[in-house]
Amino acid sequence: MRSLFMLMAASFALLPVFAQAASHCSVSTNNYSFGNYDPMSPLPTNVTGTNLISVTCNGNGSATITVDLSTGSSGVYFPSRQMTAAFTTDVLKYNLYTSASLTTVWGDGSGGSGDVVIPYAMGTSNFTVYGQIPAQQNIGAGSYTDTITVTVTF
Repeated sequence: MRSLFMLMAASFALLPVFAQAASHCSVSTNNYSFGNYDPMSPLPTNVTGTNLISVTCNGNGSATITVDLSTGSSGVYFPSRQMTAAFTTDVLKYNLYTSASLTTVWGDGSGGSGDVVIPYAMGTSNFTVYGQIPAQQNIGAGSYTDTITVTVTF
């Protein structure tokens, strides 16, 4: 009986064992605030702002990290996203962009929008979101909001 036990132990020792670390990325961001918008400003000035999306990854990932932004409540990237206020039908048009030049609307790569793709890297990667509210929109006073979903593919 003793030799059988030892033989079985030897068999288990020869089994190949494999393990792979799972990839994991987490996303963090703060509320994006443009600040005050004055529709009656005598000097028509677009309101701009920036915010940061941080993506922290560990483990083995694909070759790239892609960051997409949703359309928000408007359902479209073009001509603009829109914020709404409670107790009014007014909308405040705005958009989010991939760079300070405000030329590429940050979306999911569909309908003329662009997304941001970088090489996969473990650790934290920061992405700046550039936003703009066009001047001279005839809206009522209030707090205007929208919700944008950030999707990270890795």
